[in-house]
Amino acid sequence: MRKPLSEQSPLSAVKVGMSYVEVLKVVGFPDTIIHVGKSLDEYGSQTKIDEWWYGPDELVVLVNDTVNAVDLQARQSLERIRRIMDSARHAKR
Repeated sequence: MRKPLSEQSPLSAVKVGMSYVEVLKVVGFPDTIIHVGKSLDEYGSQTKIDEWWYGPDELVVLVNDTVNAVDLQARQSLERIRRIMDSARHAKR
């Protein structure tokens, strides 16, 4: 069920494909920035991944300074992934 418009996070205005500058204009600076890393492909192209956390639960993932994902319930998503991985590990036994 969707939250009423008055209760929606300002991050709901952030869309995949936006630049980091657009994100800053819409919601401002994040509380925490995690530089996940950089990698080079076989052609020398660099990929840079950053996580921008707003509060304890809202996440914007930037790839090469462009929004790649927005998660308004990131902690729940991470917990769901952990449960799936644990379940898969137990199934292998």
